[in-house]
Amino acid sequence: MVAAVLLTSGSPSTAGTIPLATYHANNARTGYSTGSSLTTANASNLSQKWRIAASAPISDQPIVDNGMIYWGDWNGRMHATNLSGKSRWSTSLGTASKPASCPFRLARQGIVSSATVGVLNGQRVVWVGGGAGQLVALKASSGKILWSTRLGTPPKYVTWTSPALYHGSIYEGVASFDDCPVINGSFDRVNAATGAIQAVNHLSESPRCIGPSVWSSPAIDPTDNSVYVSTSNAIVRSHPSQTCESSDQEAILKLDATTLAVRSVWQVPESEQVGDSDFGASPMLFTGTIGGKSTPLVGAENKNGIYYALNRDDLAAGPVWSYVAEDHASATNPACLDANTISSSAWAGPGAPVIVAGLSVHGSSCIATLAALNPDTGQPEWQVALQGEIVGPVTEVPGLVAVGAGQHVDVLSSSNGTILFSYTEPRSTRSKSRAIYGAPVDYFWGPPTIAGRTLYAANQDGNLRAFSPSSPAP
Repeated sequence: MVAAVLLTSGSPSTAGTIPLATYHANNARTGYSTGSSLTTANASNLSQKWRIAASAPISDQPIVDNGMIYWGDWNGRMHATNLSGKSRWSTSLGTASKPASCPFRLARQGIVSSATVGVLNGQRVVWVGGGAGQLVALKASSGKILWSTRLGTPPKYVTWTSPALYHGSIYEGVASFDDCPVINGSFDRVNAATGAIQAVNHLSESPRCIGPSVWSSPAIDPTDNSVYVSTSNAIVRSHPSQTCESSDQEAILKLDATTLAVRSVWQVPESEQVGDSDFGASPMLFTGTIGGKSTPLVGAENKNGIYYALNRDDLAAGPVWSYVAEDHASATNPACLDANTISSSAWAGPGAPVIVAGLSVHGSSCIATLAALNPDTGQPEWQVALQGEIVGPVTEVPGLVAVGAGQHVDVLSSSNGTILFSYTEPRSTRSKSRAIYGAPVDYFWGPPTIAGRTLYAANQDGNLRAFSPSSPAP
């Protein structure tokens, strides 16, 4: 373990204090923000106001801060665009080609991390995982690179994680290029001002194992200075076709935010593991009433299709409730074989339901589901079926939830699941290819962002679109 020094500059990012300046709205990863003027009254009037056509896929979440939109593409370029869609700057942060030994049909990869924007030492800074295994800090006003720290050598090592800013440090995970090959990942704490590595958790505790790694984004609880990460799979070093018995694979870990030492861990039971049973969804911090007491919880959905809610004070005790988000038929149906339940949930605050995406089979098609779960019990309050498959997290603002589902973006009422607006990305000649991780390139992988009266959504076909109500609400 690298020696760590706690910085006092900066401040924790929590829901309501720094809205929409980081992936999934805040460091609790609740996907919920206020300050939106989109409502159930005007959401049905949404129409496209502008479009930016990039020359490469976009899979990150557009981050809106201080009148600017920050987003990256798979050409490795980080962009800043104003709210009218005009470019302010673009900076190259590198790419990684598919590893030479990789048998899968994969695309060259650039920026897959969503940015975090904050103020440090009086300067507004953008932190993001670059396209060449590095973590980068850029000057928000110009895109000038302030520092770049290599956390792994490409193309084997990828910074999928969207960084978290907390007490002057940036937290970032390192994972593989789609298990091609599986690598020993890490979770790093880096000085936000200088890029110096302050602490590293190398995850695997068994010399027999390769892996796991972290490709979801961390959640931070400032009440006890802890950080939560969800982990991927691991394999036996001498027998790559076998899974490893490491206790930190396919698990949710609670780490000390200063040292990154493990405080508690819960692993998906062997009886509930599937062939690729890692976590792609980020842990979400919320509260529920358990045994008559308000209880701090952390929840995430595993690729086995189960959403788990655990007591933050005792992860090892196991789930206080769980919800099967992927029905049995979808788990075995050929139409769903390319689908993964890796969407992060959303939560609007105490008493509000937890919004969870899932999968179901409808005829010969694999379709998305969205459910509002009671935070105390995990029982559905409503559930709806949507077109396509939900890969990215659920976005929530007062009264509304929004998701990308396949080639669609849907906006729904958070109180009953009624669909208020739906947009379908046009098919193109490029969309006939399934070269990007097995999915058509007209899919919305990253979550939409709602800021002010506008919804921003980016697509794997390289389009960033902005939608606003075409007329004022009555």
